[in-house]
Amino acid sequence: HLEAIQSLKQRFKDTVCTIGWVVGPLQCAGYLYGVSDTFLLVYDDPRLLKDTLQFFVEQAIAVVESEARSGADAIFVPDLLAASYFLSKEQYREFVLPAHKRLFQQIHSLGLPVFFHPNEPRPEHLRVMAELKLVCDLAITVGSEGNIVEAKRQLGDAVCLMGNVHCLEVLRDGNCDAVRTEIEEIIEGVSSGGGHILNTCATMSFDTPRENAVAMVQTARNYYGQKGLLDRV
Repeated sequence: HLEAIQSLKQRFKDTVCTIGWVVGPLQCAGYLYGVSDTFLLVYDDPRLLKDTLQFFVEQAIAVVESEARSGADAIFVPDLLAASYFLSKEQYREFVLPAHKRLFQQIHSLGLPVFFHPNEPRPEHLRVMAELKLVCDLAITVGSEGNIVEAKRQLGDAVCLMGNVHCLEVLRDGNCDAVRTEIEEIIEGVSSGGGHILNTCATMSFDTPRENAVAMVQTARNYYGQKGLLDRV
């Protein structure tokens, strides 16, 4: 992984953003204990859960430091178990937010922004997660079941949002016209106000038609050029 970061950085230098990644602490706890047992700890042994999260923060920091030395320009942090599908806002704030703050603050100290991927669809939960911008330069993915236009309307400039091109229904199963329509709607509703990174909720299926992937990028580039928005990206 570190060799891949080095190779990309050497080949493309500063013409692209080379992103390292590390799995978030709650998702790591889920790998260790199993998902069900991890969330039972909220009630059965909250101290153990908090200690486990801090343990994985320490491991993540070591990985991030190695990635920074290898040339990473930003760090992608998936922590899907932190979403409202699994935790209430209060539980996230008590158990996970402190761990995220410590990890993200350390990434910030290395001069790198954080691309945080909780796959969170609900604006009210995104608002709590947006508190992390106080410790780092932050962008958060809106969940694949969420409405990023509505999220932008409710959050405004509270945090930079990422997404929300649907990777299956549109990119994989749609045609180029459907891709162009979705991209234009997202740009009008989200990007044009600033504070947005257009992407596909962090994944793209291996069987996505090439022409759809190309249509996504070309539509975004062409649309910004036509609207005179390039200076705001």
